[in-house]
Amino acid sequence: MSAEITHLSQAALPAPSELERIELRANAIKDLFGRFYTENSLPALRRLAVDVDRALQDAAGLSTQLAAILRPATKKELADHLSVLRIAFPTAKAAGDGFSRVLIERVAAHTPSFGQLDWATRRLIDTSQFLPSVAEVLQALAAARQSIEDAHLFVEPQRLARLRRAVADRIAGERG
Repeated sequence: MSAEITHLSQAALPAPSELERIELRANAIKDLFGRFYTENSLPALRRLAVDVDRALQDAAGLSTQLAAILRPATKKELADHLSVLRIAFPTAKAAGDGFSRVLIERVAAHTPSFGQLDWATRRLIDTSQFLPSVAEVLQALAAARQSIEDAHLFVEPQRLARLRRAVADRIAGERG
């Protein structure tokens, strides 16, 4: 076993990054809307009401954070994320420097946001078995942009307030 792996096995697991925590919180809020249609018992609806109340408290801050990560990625962030992408795949060396140049040029041409770049890079590392092609990276960037835009819609306080009222109506209907 290499010294690096031995060190990792003895160290605490790394915490999720700030952007990963933002994504997890946004996905949890998005899931509340699905739960509205699947929760059928009074106790489950009450738990949903509590969860929506918590989400309402977090919504404004999370919305601000989502807006902040929509800023354009800097050249350094672009280089750092694409380097991490290459490092994550052992077969990436075979792709050569030409691949890196084309990848950077094509990704830069799409002017991704910082959040889009981060979310797409993590998703590719987590789901791809081999170094993704330029087209796969661009598809992941587009999917990440859509995910961030969707998250922004779901965390709108007005939308969550409407969900809370609808949950309250369902609870009242279950009682009476």
